[in-house]
Amino acid sequence: MPSLFRALAAGCLLLGTLGLNPARAAGLCDVPYFLPIGQGASWTFASEIRPRTVQNIQPDGFEVHSAYPTEYQGQPDVIDHIDTYHCGAEGLSLVQHSEIEQAAEASQFGGLYQGVALPRSIAPGVDWEYTYMLAGGDPAEPPVDQEVRDRVTEHFHVLGQATMSLTSGKQVDGLQVQHTIKAIAVVAGVGEHDDYALDRVDFLAAGVGWVTPDLVSYSSGS
Repeated sequence: MPSLFRALAAGCLLLGTLGLNPARAAGLCDVPYFLPIGQGASWTFASEIRPRTVQNIQPDGFEVHSAYPTEYQGQPDVIDHIDTYHCGAEGLSLVQHSEIEQAAEASQFGGLYQGVALPRSIAPGVDWEYTYMLAGGDPAEPPVDQEVRDRVTEHFHVLGQATMSLTSGKQVDGLQVQHTIKAIAVVAGVGEHDDYALDRVDFLAAGVGWVTPDLVSYSSGS
């Protein structure tokens, strides 16, 4: 399931390569710590197969499409991701996540989200979190007997301002964020137990989103 968490870090930057569009009017989906949402908005990472792209833009929502390399039975494979966001007064909330592994013909879906994925107001010391269910099918549907699903909580705490160096040699100013992920395995008809936990420090850049060092370029679209 680590690919899910990599996908949910959907934002990034390289200041000066493809800048923001100053003539573009802000909308409900524009929050200070994410790329302005417009047609053609995208992020390009050296480690990914193709750019992450913003698609299906609505006044109160949008999708981010991405793809990641993997292997299946020793051969190259691709995992396609779609994250659906809702835009509200508090910020951006996830509605659904889909993850389709092409050659393996496998799938994983996130749903039943509660909480805000990226708040409209963020500063040092701020905390937020959201929860969701992961399943091989629609998490909103009743589980079958013995089916294993994960109930996941992602908690964020802003540590403070910092600078990140990208592999391109550029430096990015933003916020360091303590990101804690905890998953509880829920087995239908059996019970539940701890599945896995991750604790890491991520980087969030104003006007762009979650930043990793391998970002090549970005565009806010129009």
